[in-house]
Amino acid sequence: MNLKTAMLGMASLMVSASFGAQPKVIANGDCKLGKTNAGPFELKLKGESGKGTLVLNYTGDELDLSAFSHIAVDAKNDTGGRVEVRLKATSDLSNSMRQIDCRYFLDAGQKRELSLLMFRAALPDSSPWKKYFSRTKALPGYQGKWIYVDADQIKQVDLTVIWSGLKGKGNTIRFSLPKGSGEYVLGKTSPDDLPQPLVDEAGQLVSEQWEGKVMDMAELPADGKRDLAKYSSNKALPGFSKYGGWLNGPRFEASGRFYTKKVDGKWWFVDPEGYLFWSLGVTGVGFGESTLIAGREKFFPPQSTDKDPRLWTADDRELEEGEVVFNYVYSNLKKKYGEDWIADHTTVCLGRMLEWGLNTCGAWPMESVQGQQRVPYTLIIHPGQQSIGSINKVPDPFSAEFEEGLHVELKALGAKYKGDPWNLGVFIDNELHWSNGLRLVFQIIDQDSSVPAKKGMIDFLKKKYGSIEALNKAWGTGFVSFDAIRKPAGKIKGQEVFWADMTACMDHHADTYFSKCAAALQEYLPGHLYLGCRFHGAVYGKANPLVQRVASRYCDVVSFNIYKVSPAGFDAPMDVDRPWLIGEFHYGTGSHGIWGNGLIPAMDLDHQAELYEAYVSEVLNHPNFVGAHWFQWADHVTTGRYDGENYRIGFVSIVDRPYATQAAAAKKEAQSMYQKRSGK
Repeated sequence: MNLKTAMLGMASLMVSASFGAQPKVIANGDCKLGKTNAGPFELKLKGESGKGTLVLNYTGDELDLSAFSHIAVDAKNDTGGRVEVRLKATSDLSNSMRQIDCRYFLDAGQKRELSLLMFRAALPDSSPWKKYFSRTKALPGYQGKWIYVDADQIKQVDLTVIWSGLKGKGNTIRFSLPKGSGEYVLGKTSPDDLPQPLVDEAGQLVSEQWEGKVMDMAELPADGKRDLAKYSSNKALPGFSKYGGWLNGPRFEASGRFYTKKVDGKWWFVDPEGYLFWSLGVTGVGFGESTLIAGREKFFPPQSTDKDPRLWTADDRELEEGEVVFNYVYSNLKKKYGEDWIADHTTVCLGRMLEWGLNTCGAWPMESVQGQQRVPYTLIIHPGQQSIGSINKVPDPFSAEFEEGLHVELKALGAKYKGDPWNLGVFIDNELHWSNGLRLVFQIIDQDSSVPAKKGMIDFLKKKYGSIEALNKAWGTGFVSFDAIRKPAGKIKGQEVFWADMTACMDHHADTYFSKCAAALQEYLPGHLYLGCRFHGAVYGKANPLVQRVASRYCDVVSFNIYKVSPAGFDAPMDVDRPWLIGEFHYGTGSHGIWGNGLIPAMDLDHQAELYEAYVSEVLNHPNFVGAHWFQWADHVTTGRYDGENYRIGFVSIVDRPYATQAAAAKKEAQSMYQKRSGK
């Protein structure tokens, strides 16, 4: 089977895949079950507002959907109002890492297929795709993720309905049995089935057509002239202050800087002129990522003759020996605008943001975007990170490498941006691997005392106990010295004391990190906000409450990257009441010539926009959140960035053409966000 045939089959195939499996069916919550045969199922909703779940349990008679890329359910809304439906598939009821979900909305009377992409485990080493696409996250019909289902043993499917304001009686939602959708073709194909070259001169997939694809490179200069004329003189939306704050809302002290304030129980930023400000942003504004060429030359057109080093550099990292990369986004922008492409691109990017109501450049904007006095921006640095035991990408705040990196990078930022009122704040690090619970500190304790983090632990314990004899007495151990301390094997007499000390050591490690970051930031950029380290899923919530509490002692704003179908109900433990900021979220479509659906899939552009609006609205309703930033400005290329991410998640494509549905969704939320946030 060649790839074209396989993909055509995947697009057209939709067959029942229950294979005789009959679930045990129950209804939970504010609903009751109507028909209980093999389907369709009737879920009768109780009350004007509520939440109910139809549970289809296949334990002992598992669904085998391994031949399919998606699991799907047909749904019909026989109510008089709009309802939300969430579809969840589980292959291990005791493991949240084997549970995936998606979110849809159904209007009154609407029929809709609910389709859920089944993320798969990483490719085995034996896969022929590993030769050229070993890091690539998504391939034709396949997307890997650390959260996935075993598609051959689906044990449960949950259909949760959430509604509000329904009138009348007999409100019913109808569901079919789950079925397979889209052929899972990866095992039937190989990279040799791909077109060669795979992408064209613009980096676009050659085998597909879509609205917005550049068919002739001569289109790009025409785009440039049009966009410069359209976006060069944009101003903030009506009702927005110069900085994007709430012009018609209450006004507070105009400090000339951004600061935070709690008003009527809700946290806000306050802009430099004193207007309340809620940060609706996007990361990577203007930025484009390179893709690996070396070793995969046959999938690319003849290499560009343009030797501009900006097109041939990796994404803020040093190239390894023999590594060749190319940045199609920057190449396209240079063709679009000519030699002065960075300045013109900056103008257009910021003009688009103003028109769409995006009032913040989130993390990693193109450097030229910063300091333009048109749209507020954030800064981000990544001081030295270490590996401690089996945990990588973790800070060792006791190390000279960390100290040097922190001060060198912040000093450089201070020289450029100190005192700039347009700077919303500074992130230090991103998605550090703090890990859950006390895992990090148990890695530290087993290190040699030459490791700075271990020395920091030893110094902390010395200060508490004074002598190794006193520690041994408390723990019930027999270490000959502080340097010899390791995690005790088996149970010890002082088990409770030991665990309490390990918790205190973890607190000390995190406190040292956040306190040093906060102090250095104020040294080089006094008065600028410290926006935290962008906690991610392996830390936030209940996974590691200690580190979040420590962060609240020093961060002006505690940031989280929240990739969930919905942020509703999010909570985080704090020692100090602080505002929160979502540094990343997205929904991706896996379309327009790009294989990857992102970390949270959407089925098409309309669904993506619908999910964006719902997510932002929910964050606006949360009293702690002061903003949300979409990841990211431009799509990845199909062949993937340095780590293989190849997701269709951008506000613009790799040829710098905007997705109108996404832009409209942002503008819609921007125009109503201050009314939603304030409740007025």
